[in-house]
Amino acid sequence: MKKLFLLTLFAIMLIPSLCLAYVDSGEQNYTNLKLKYPIVYLNDQDVQNKINTDIATYVYKLKGRYDAGNFYQGSMKYSLKFEDENYISLTITSYWYNAGAAHGMYETVGLVYDKHTGNKIPVSYFVPIQSAEQLENIGIRGHVTKLYNQGMKQIPLRNGWDVDRVSEDYYLGGNGTIYLIYQPYELASFADGNTYIEFTPQAIEYFKRMQH
Repeated sequence: MKKLFLLTLFAIMLIPSLCLAYVDSGEQNYTNLKLKYPIVYLNDQDVQNKINTDIATYVYKLKGRYDAGNFYQGSMKYSLKFEDENYISLTITSYWYNAGAAHGMYETVGLVYDKHTGNKIPVSYFVPIQSAEQLENIGIRGHVTKLYNQGMKQIPLRNGWDVDRVSEDYYLGGNGTIYLIYQPYELASFADGNTYIEFTPQAIEYFKRMQH
């Protein structure tokens, strides 16, 4: 009985871990390029391979630019933003520096995958946004959404800055929130870095109602 109890307890303890992915770091180092990227491990190997194959395209893209001499020095890093039994949300930041430039430049992509299919989920699945104008005037300037800088400090959308596109890059923030990712210089100065438009569950619900 004691052995059966211990085996049952061990099985129960395993259930949460089996639902979650294991994310390890892959690394490649060259003379002036350091790549660190996520490798996702799941129970379903087909889904796992599908996700990792998609992630690899971003690694190959930066490596290809390096090989072609498009920049002098570069790097890549990633962050696991959120995970539950259905989704895994990651960001990958590619950095490059051109010789003689005042500073380097970087780009952050947001990757949200369905852990059951391996499909990358578009932002429209979570929140319908009709246009950049709607996002700017009703969202940010209408105080339905909030704008944050790289340090997650709320900032205004200053005069002279406009939302020119609905970003397809985003990440899940937990508790029903999502964050649209914008690159440096898009919505604020370079000093603010990447900027993020926060959608709370209340903001998402409002944008959905405006669809009707």
